[in-house]
Amino acid sequence: MINKKELSETSISSINLGIEKPDAYFLSDDDSVRLYAINIGLNVIGTTRIIADAAVKGDIKSLEEMTELLYELKTKSNYPITADMINDIVKVVENRIKIRDENYKKEKNIDFIKKVRSAFKKIEKSNTPKDPFSLFGIEHGYGWYGLTMPIIEEIRIFNNTNPDNQIYIEQIKEKFGSLRIYVTGAPDYLDAMIKKAGFESKHICEICGARGKNEEIDGWYSTLCEEHKKA
Repeated sequence: MINKKELSETSISSINLGIEKPDAYFLSDDDSVRLYAINIGLNVIGTTRIIADAAVKGDIKSLEEMTELLYELKTKSNYPITADMINDIVKVVENRIKIRDENYKKEKNIDFIKKVRSAFKKIEKSNTPKDPFSLFGIEHGYGWYGLTMPIIEEIRIFNNTNPDNQIYIEQIKEKFGSLRIYVTGAPDYLDAMIKKAGFESKHICEICGARGKNEEIDGWYSTLCEEHKKA
């Protein structure tokens, strides 16, 4: 049941209802509440919800851009949008983005835990110790595969032609926002390739492979393009 307090004009709770549950305005038996819902205009709620959802999904690049769109909607339309309402919408979206980012971190933690559990299962089923590469595989985003795969291919070719002098991959991962490839038995030219790939990774987005920048984000060093840094 929706009451007047929950649907007070330009309140954050009202905007939340409009964005999350547009049909909630019709869940009240109070005629004055229903009348206010009609007066505020379902078009307002529908349009602002689309804009807010776009901001949370990253289709709108920043809260500033979203705010500009809302003010443009206010200026160019007959919708009863007020400056206070726009401020409340911004607060709501800020909170939704915060929740989205927290959920993303939780999902990453869950994925990591699953990976660790899988690695332990491999250890328990084996009589020989496993190195990180055989346990976890390639531990970085797809954006760096263009750096990693040529090195793996070079190792494969070397091992095929040098059966008595094999190169072993111990680990391939991201550390401090750059690519790290640890191997044993590599000749000097391959060590140079690995160092070069590590240097180049500091300028390549780990997620998509576009031009990126290595910097600290929320306590973690990452190399990301502008688009994925904002996301």
